[in-house]
Amino acid sequence: MTLVDTNVFMYAGGRAHPNKSSSKAFLRQVVNGSVSAAIDAEVLQEILHRYRAVNRWEDGKKAYDLTRGIMRNVVSITADVVDDARLLMDLICIRISPPGTHSTFPPALRLGPTRFVVSIRTSTGSPV
Repeated sequence: MTLVDTNVFMYAGGRAHPNKSSSKAFLRQVVNGSVSAAIDAEVLQEILHRYRAVNRWEDGKKAYDLTRGIMRNVVSITADVVDDARLLMDLICIRISPPGTHSTFPPALRLGPTRFVVSIRTSTGSPV
C-alpha cells in the first residue's frame, strides 16, 4: 500500500510544473490498479483549503471530486493518530515534517503501507 500526500494531486491538477507529468503518470498507475494507494483525510481537507485560499474554488471542487473518485481508501485522522505522531516525534527527536505542515507518517503507520509518496522526483532524480 502506498500513502499518497497532497502535493501529488496538486502537481497533477495544477498549472505547469516540472512534477506535473510524473504526478499524473503515478495517478494513472493508481487508477489502472498497478499501484495500491490510499490517502489520509487531511489530503482532502488540504485540497479544499488550498484552492479556496487562492480563490480557485471551482477548480478546487473538481480536484476534490477527482481525488475522491481515484482514492477509495481514505485513512481517518483521529486523536489516536495525532497521539502517535507526538510519540513518534518525541522518540526520534526530530521533526518529520516542516513546521506548519502535517506528517504523513502516523496515519501511514496505522495503515501499514509499504511506501509513501510525498513528492515526485524530476527526471533528473532531484527531489522537489
